[in-house]
Amino acid sequence: MTLYFAIVLLSVSGLMGCRHNNSSTFVPPIHKIIQTQDLPTIHSTQLPFRLSIPRTWAKLTPNTMQLYRYFIYTHDTTAEFSLSQLDTPHINLLDNINRWRTQLKLPPTSQIHTTPLSTPLGAAKQILITDNNGSAIKVLILKTYHRHYFFKFMGDTQLVTTTPFPPLSKLPPKKHKNS
Repeated sequence: MTLYFAIVLLSVSGLMGCRHNNSSTFVPPIHKIIQTQDLPTIHSTQLPFRLSIPRTWAKLTPNTMQLYRYFIYTHDTTAEFSLSQLDTPHINLLDNINRWRTQLKLPPTSQIHTTPLSTPLGAAKQILITDNNGSAIKVLILKTYHRHYFFKFMGDTQLVTTTPFPPLSKLPPKKHKNS
């Protein structure tokens, strides 16, 4: 009886760090949910655009390099979406690709394969990296002014490849006060 009680207690305490969202999926403590309410648009003084986030994505605490981070899930697959910003007019694309390949435990490459995309804010590049274990990284790189923005999906290959990037839109023109 005591052994049974100890097993039940350990099982319950193991789930205490998890948060339950509106479905039957538990989000592990590493994915600390900040907010799960409707998140229609991201805009801050840091961004020169608006980004429309699907209402089903759970907002997470961003890592050091990330401005925003979200957890995406379906019935049996998960992925993460993040938005990062580099304050530089030039980036070493191959270094970034190899860093992402390392995240998927793939060896470095010397080749760059990008797909050009058009956004309301101008030209962008898309990169897709997949491994043989069902994981993928998909990145949209957008250069505006003297910054680069990285819209990154990482997770289950099926979910990453079929989930579209959130829609971007230009900010409305600033209204100037008449002198």
